[in-house]
Amino acid sequence: MNRLLATNGPRDLGAVILEFAIVAALFMTLLWGIIGYGVIFAVQQNMTHGASEAARGALTQGTPGRLDDGSTYGAIDPAGAGPIETFAIDLVNQTQLDWHPDIVANAIVTADVHACVYDLALDCLTVAITYPWGTNPLVPTLFDVAVPDVLEASSTIQLSQGP
Repeated sequence: MNRLLATNGPRDLGAVILEFAIVAALFMTLLWGIIGYGVIFAVQQNMTHGASEAARGALTQGTPGRLDDGSTYGAIDPAGAGPIETFAIDLVNQTQLDWHPDIVANAIVTADVHACVYDLALDCLTVAITYPWGTNPLVPTLFDVAVPDVLEASSTIQLSQGP
């Protein structure tokens, strides 16, 4: 190392330090961007998985007697959600979004039983999760460039059997 500095002279040491500072700042910015987008993708994947697991869980573990027996999906409560919708929302909140307190506090989880779009005679359950990333980011953004304002995930499952 001393031989390298001796051949270039002591005046070049300042240039080396300046070049290192510039390259290190660019590298750290790139690294922070990779980490930030990685967290966004991880939260999006977790939300998508949570919505699909809640829809599947509501189908398999929801209120008994809800399929093809002519009964309704349960009495509607004052909030507008029946037992199967409430079960799906609780499943998401208790199992899929509980790994970070900001997500639990700010995510909006909805579940809705409706007619399937491909056959209006069939019933479908749609579970949707929305997280306001723009106002509640889990990782601070560096320059606010190309960061989504809202992360959304949804999953739809058919509840009733066809004829």
